[in-house]
Amino acid sequence: MIKYISIFMLAIFIISSCKQIDSDSPTGPTGPSDTTQINPPVANFDYAIQITDTTISTSFDNSSSNATAYLWSFGDGNYSTEDNPVHAYDSLGYYEVNLIAIGEGKDTIYKTILLDRKPKADFDATLSSNRGPASITTINNSTDARTYEWRILDMQSIFPSDDSSFYSTAFEPNFTISSWGSFSVMLIASSIVLQDTAYKALTLTKPTDIYLDSIVVYEYPATDTSGTNWDPQYYGDPYFVIGDKDASIILNDSLNHKSQMFPLLSSISFDFNSIRLGSIDEYYYLALFDYDNGELSFGSPKDEDYFDDFIFNLTLDISTYLNKRNLPSKILFDYNPDYDIKSEVYISYR
Repeated sequence: MIKYISIFMLAIFIISSCKQIDSDSPTGPTGPSDTTQINPPVANFDYAIQITDTTISTSFDNSSSNATAYLWSFGDGNYSTEDNPVHAYDSLGYYEVNLIAIGEGKDTIYKTILLDRKPKADFDATLSSNRGPASITTINNSTDARTYEWRILDMQSIFPSDDSSFYSTAFEPNFTISSWGSFSVMLIASSIVLQDTAYKALTLTKPTDIYLDSIVVYEYPATDTSGTNWDPQYYGDPYFVIGDKDASIILNDSLNHKSQMFPLLSSISFDFNSIRLGSIDEYYYLALFDYDNGELSFGSPKDEDYFDDFIFNLTLDISTYLNKRNLPSKILFDYNPDYDIKSEVYISYR
């Protein structure tokens, strides 16, 4: 601080000591003529930036004229009175450099310089599975970058390029791809104005099998399809029977029926521990029964009037998703408007 104050005071002293023209000196016929020619200073400079992995410096080339002293301000709180200083900066950024050239008067010039180091974009990307859907985990190894822009580039135009779920400005984002095919993760690493781009190619193969993880039933009804109550104490002990398109039973989960004490529960969750249903190209029935009668056959799976203990049946068919190559992990069913029953079916693929 003492150094800076001293330099500043020295500049004031130099400026105040500059030769001035005495505008009151007699001229013309009443006094001697002042023939002294004043050459005011003109401030000017160029600079050269030297940036390495560890240092940031700038060499200043003073091209001022008619000056005998100089005062430099480097824009970071540091000063110099050298003719051609070399200054080391602590950090990258924009700096306004000020040069005052002092002679028979003074002149000042300002220049804004940018100190920027080109970043290096580098990252790793790993898939949770080699079959879609899968999640992508990123590890950012970039250097000298301030901001990041990530995109998942779709080589088959399956999803929109402006889909926000495939774009991020986080340091290390995670993505989920619910399809299969060839993709590329792109990272643009930016410093102040410079950029670098890196890519990683990824491939997901089409899954072959569908698995049932769980089913959540909302607004579970207190009555059966005929309008009568379930057993008076528990108002229904629901369980699922899972069948294929030929009505063959894949799972009869009657031993895991839910004993419910109240008729109007907000939700009931059934966990199936990722049981394999079969090929993703087929469809399946998810039928909810009451344990009182324990029907084990579907009969006509889509006709609930066949069984008094039959509550509802869901048809799990992802063919429309296959056509779009965009597999869901959750499907919402809005079933039976009389009861306002809704179900969320959680599925996975391998």
